[in-house]
Amino acid sequence: MTKLIGHYAFKTEYEIRKHPNPFIPKIVYKIRRQHYVFWEISRLARGLPKTFTYSTWDAKARMMYHVDLEGNMTFEKLNLREERLDLLQNPLLGPLLRRKQELVEDEILMRRANKIAIYFLNKDKKWDLDNYLMHKWITPFDFLCTFWYLLSTKTGYADTYRNEQFVPKPDFWYNHERKMIGLNL
Repeated sequence: MTKLIGHYAFKTEYEIRKHPNPFIPKIVYKIRRQHYVFWEISRLARGLPKTFTYSTWDAKARMMYHVDLEGNMTFEKLNLREERLDLLQNPLLGPLLRRKQELVEDEILMRRANKIAIYFLNKDKKWDLDNYLMHKWITPFDFLCTFWYLLSTKTGYADTYRNEQFVPKPDFWYNHERKMIGLNL
């Protein structure tokens, strides 16, 4: 009970977002997000409409990239040398930005600042993948996808270049999910 209270009472929504339920392993949430990103990419490659926008940290470029509903990718990197009032007034980013010199030099702080800025940019968007996954229940299918992903990658059964570690999702199921999100106000 104390773990549950500590998880929800002393953390912000940004910190809870990746792992909303402390009783479900973090790997399930991580692999579920990877599956959704793969399904978005595969639908775009087949000429079908996308459902979600998503943002991801690119470690090599040291910046965030966003993919919109049309599949266009845009890159964004915080310019930490300039004062932006919207970021300084942010309760999570304010303390980080006050330590600018450390932030520019430290990779972990830079990544955290960019992710927090993207979180506040996307937190009210209906079609954002992270918003959707935070409020979507974990189902037995998510555990099945995680089990298959781990089994196929650890044993070398899946060819990762052909994305065989991902469980396919039928288009009618995906379209139904898309309609349900569209109906949700």
